[in-house]
Amino acid sequence: MEIIDGVNIPDELMEAHNRGELVFFVGAGASMAPPTNFPSYRQLAEELAKEAGYEKPKKSDLEHLDGFIGSLSDDGITAHEYVK
Repeated sequence: MEIIDGVNIPDELMEAHNRGELVFFVGAGASMAPPTNFPSYRQLAEELAKEAGYEKPKKSDLEHLDGFIGSLSDDGITAHEYVK
């Protein structure tokens, strides 16, 4: 079965899913393509930093983006509110 253009899922898997025997786990990258065009986590961190008046996250911050994004709340920028 073709769910979207170019993505074919075998009928056996779809049947198992319909019976409640299979759950599909899709990575966050799936939402980066059209029609959603959501940013990558790094791009989101950069947008949040800009909103808070910071420069782009430093290379050392890239390994700890959760901590970097969380630290923005110290300056009044909450990631949850901004992303909404």
